[in-house]
Amino acid sequence: MKKQTLLDRRYPFWLALPAVIIFSVFFILPIIMGTGLSMTNWDMELDRIDFVGLRNYVNIFSDKYYWMAAKNTLIFAVSILLLRNILALLLAFCLTDKLKTRNFLRTIFYIPSVLSYIVVGILFTAILKSDGLLNRFLSALGFTGYIDWLGNGKMAMVSVIMLDVWMWTGFLAAIYIAGLQAIPRDYYEAARIDGANGVQQFFAISLPMLGPSLQICITLSLVGGIGAFEQILVLTNGGPGRATNVIRLLVYQTFSQGMYGKATAMELSLALIIFLLSALVARFFSTREVEM
Repeated sequence: MKKQTLLDRRYPFWLALPAVIIFSVFFILPIIMGTGLSMTNWDMELDRIDFVGLRNYVNIFSDKYYWMAAKNTLIFAVSILLLRNILALLLAFCLTDKLKTRNFLRTIFYIPSVLSYIVVGILFTAILKSDGLLNRFLSALGFTGYIDWLGNGKMAMVSVIMLDVWMWTGFLAAIYIAGLQAIPRDYYEAARIDGANGVQQFFAISLPMLGPSLQICITLSLVGGIGAFEQILVLTNGGPGRATNVIRLLVYQTFSQGMYGKATAMELSLALIIFLLSALVARFFSTREVEM
């Protein structure tokens, strides 16, 4: 066996160094700086920055508006987690059948995920306003009265959830389709020979084998739901009142008011929540891996 030289041993280090530098500069360093600034009274109106310890974090968790935003974030995140994944699974099963138009349909359902939130927000505003296309369509079907989709608190949250599910269900369906196509057909044929029906095949074969796809889709839905910002900003701006105000939008509003230290503390606490939930999802699926 050829003896490794010093250059051979250092080769992996030099290969990884550019990625390590980029990761450190654009990820590790901002986290360290942000953590430090979150423990200061950094404010637009102050000429100096003083260390205040955990006071910003204490103020966050004693702020009633933060808890209102946290409640809205939880409702939004849980709703899109369930709706995105259930609809995406159903769509994936439909689009793996031998349909002549399945490739065309996959493209149609995937397209919304590549659109800008600004474009989608303007589109949905035109559809959902009181005299918009949706109310006109319902009126043409014989329904009397207009539903205030964006002006009513409960309906505004439903509208934001509808927008998000419409945008991202097709994207998750593409991930599930890839997972379904990777499952050997022999398993289904053996199950049919043993007398298993479609529902039994789903729970015994499809669902366990879709573990990696489920992990990706659930993690993406959690991160997208808890960190929601653009879709709510464009469609309702947190209104009416604070009915659709979420934590990330509250961070934006706090920054806009010049309270930089408090806003940084909010953002870091949100990032920690997202990290912990993502780690729990990864841990859950790592204990349930199924080999093909």
